[in-house]
Amino acid sequence: MNQLFKSEFYKLIRQKSFWGLTVFSCLLSSILLLDGSFPTDAQAFFDHALYALPLLYVLIMVFGALFVGKDFDIRTIQAYVCAGHKRGNILLAKATVHLVGSAAILFSPLILHTVTGYILYGIPGSGITPILMKSAMTFWIICAMGMLPCIFAFLFKDVGKTLTLLLILYFIMLFLLNGRHYRLMAFCLPMGQLRLLSLNQLSGFYISAFFTDCIWILVCYSLAYWNFSRSDLK
Repeated sequence: MNQLFKSEFYKLIRQKSFWGLTVFSCLLSSILLLDGSFPTDAQAFFDHALYALPLLYVLIMVFGALFVGKDFDIRTIQAYVCAGHKRGNILLAKATVHLVGSAAILFSPLILHTVTGYILYGIPGSGITPILMKSAMTFWIICAMGMLPCIFAFLFKDVGKTLTLLLILYFIMLFLLNGRHYRLMAFCLPMGQLRLLSLNQLSGFYISAFFTDCIWILVCYSLAYWNFSRSDLK
């Protein structure tokens, strides 16, 4: 099991697309930061960067398709199975490292802009506790968001199909979040929870949102395990 995790983390660090998407995430978030009034304190910097994260969801969709789907294309997953590793352990290692990579891609602009806010304005009067609380919730939401690309990659075992269907789903979610029942959709969809969190409209509902994300993670992981454990890897 440790060998699988070491192998996956090694591949993550060596994967150029991961670093490229991380840098692009910071650049795109910085551009979106300029769309509107300039933040006036560190908390505002954090909230502005958080507001842009739903639009950056597409980056971890690309990352998931490449990080997981490509391993089926080049038969790395099949090699793990032939080497005697249990499929459940392979899925756990792959999904865990994928979520770590996804969190790194989306957290990078948050860290960058928050540090920038501290440098320009110092620690806000409310302290860093609100930022830490939002950061913890953001991490869990990103984990729920990251499970969707993971399950699609394990279902279709192909970069092209996985990415195409993920992009279609991404635009469907954007449509739902701009519809008549956007508040309900925003609460149910992790992508929408980030927007509510950035607007301070998730206060008082953290526990409910946490359990909603737990359901997303458990359902996606269970479906991925069910499919992967029964797949005929040729």
